[in-house]
Amino acid sequence: TDEESPVLNLAQSVMIIAYEIFTSNNTEIRPGVFQLASDDEREQMFRQMEQVLVEVGFLSTRNPSHIMRAFRRVLERSSLTPRDVRIFRGAMSQLLWYAKKRWESSTGTIRKP
Repeated sequence: TDEESPVLNLAQSVMIIAYEIFTSNNTEIRPGVFQLASDDEREQMFRQMEQVLVEVGFLSTRNPSHIMRAFRRVLERSSLTPRDVRIFRGAMSQLLWYAKKRWESSTGTIRKP
């Protein structure tokens, strides 16, 4: 980031994580060697991601699926393993924890800065 603005916004952070997951999976898929995340694991990840992004004010509560479709397109193109999904969900959990801690200390609720 630029020295005058050394932070990333939420969308940039999520896209960097998604990009890193996408580019780290350049292993050739061979049966029995490379296990992909199940549809259920990926769907749980998407549901958690949507809940977190609504909670922190990035997604509209009226139409969260509008932006979530873009996240789904990016992540569904990559060959996510169960470990990739756990890492992404861990990042979402940490993001929510941090946002709650930060905004509870200043306003009592989470809202867009």
